[in-house]
Amino acid sequence: MKRFLSVVITMLAALFLFGQPTMETPVSSTETYTDSRGTVYAIKPVSRIVSLGPTVTEGICALGAEDKLVGRTDFCNWPESVSAIPSIGGIINPSVEKIIRLQPDLVIASSMVGDDVYQAIQNAGIPAISINKEGSFDGVFSFIHDLGLVIGKEKEAAALEATMRSQLEEIQTTYQNAPKKRVYIAVAFGPYDATATGDTYMDEMITLAGGINVAKDGKNWMFTKEQLVLAKPDVVILMGQMNDGSDGQEILSQWKATKPYGDLPAKVNVIDGDLIGRQGPRLVQAVAELARLIHED
Repeated sequence: MKRFLSVVITMLAALFLFGQPTMETPVSSTETYTDSRGTVYAIKPVSRIVSLGPTVTEGICALGAEDKLVGRTDFCNWPESVSAIPSIGGIINPSVEKIIRLQPDLVIASSMVGDDVYQAIQNAGIPAISINKEGSFDGVFSFIHDLGLVIGKEKEAAALEATMRSQLEEIQTTYQNAPKKRVYIAVAFGPYDATATGDTYMDEMITLAGGINVAKDGKNWMFTKEQLVLAKPDVVILMGQMNDGSDGQEILSQWKATKPYGDLPAKVNVIDGDLIGRQGPRLVQAVAELARLIHED
């Protein structure tokens, strides 16, 4: 149970930070990029990149630039081939010493790296930028665009976005006539309850998947057990532990064995926490899986 709570706390910290407002400024030209922290980066060819987050790593690989990756975090586990790339530690407090030894020409992160780490990297003369677009579902497309811009893969980014939008349209067409079901995504449950409230990108995913979010009126991922019982969902989707690799059976068993969750007359399924919890190139795949779990008996 201690291990489960530790994973949940880490996961909620990531999701909460991803949903925060940023200092984001639009790209002013094709020669410079202003990142989410207000840092102005002079765009230039890069060949050695350190990724400070799983979403960044997945994006770089999806754009065909895995060969440029020389460092990743312990939590970067997709695609499986990145396991061969040296790790620089965790997401919040990576080893600056390891980063420096890798001699990258660019370090890229999302929202969770602290200012002290950024300052230490920059003090070492290494460019570091943050691309944080996670406030809405469409942020995934902005993220892919900006990532492609700074690593020299703009055409690949445009092609990937087009493919993802086409796949999204197919999903919506497939389920457009399906009965609307009331859905609850359990990001965490037990001592602390968290869900896809109306101000999160997961709320949009439920709608895109053809469902009705019973927690739409909630805010900041918070929803009580009492609210859940009153909401009477038709379908409950349990979010598997991120970076865990388990099949979700332990979480499913805990849900069914715990009151009041086990008493709810709802269909219960588990979705891969990494798939739905990372707002990167696999997010449309997550919508497809969410739609399947919602609509298929």
